[in-house]
Amino acid sequence: MVSQVERAILRWLECRVERRYPDAVVGPNPLAARLLQTPGIGRALGWLLNCRLDCRLRSPLLMPIPMGIVIERGVEFGSRVTVMHQVTIGRKDPVAPEAQGGKLAAIEDNVFIGAGAKVLGPVRIGRGAIVGANAVVTRDVPSHCTVVGANRILGVDPPAVAAARREEAATLS
Repeated sequence: MVSQVERAILRWLECRVERRYPDAVVGPNPLAARLLQTPGIGRALGWLLNCRLDCRLRSPLLMPIPMGIVIERGVEFGSRVTVMHQVTIGRKDPVAPEAQGGKLAAIEDNVFIGAGAKVLGPVRIGRGAIVGANAVVTRDVPSHCTVVGANRILGVDPPAVAAARREEAATLS
């Protein structure tokens, strides 16, 4: 009980700090930068992580199992994003990247990306969204929705369905 209360208080404080300082990002680490410039170490670390080191990350980025994660240069992450193993976040067409206008994914706060998921192209994943295991995302995901399979978004009504429901509600009343 006490741990749940403490967790709720900490979550409230994190959200409060986030509202007050929305542009707070983790800055560069000079020690890490010097270490990565050492011949061989930077290349080995880049090979091990498969992550370009110029992504925009907000703290904290959670990677419980950091194996097989591929993140393309220029991806933007919000805070408290969880990325599971074997996730690929990158370009839809690596052969012709200029076709996308140089844009890549923007992942907002509190997003969970399940194991084996692929986020491809210049998509925006909204705050609090869940990308299921082995899902493929190639279009924008609204906030607080779930994506499963290939672009199947749950938790949001398509415009045609929403219009039909409004029409049905109007005829019933």
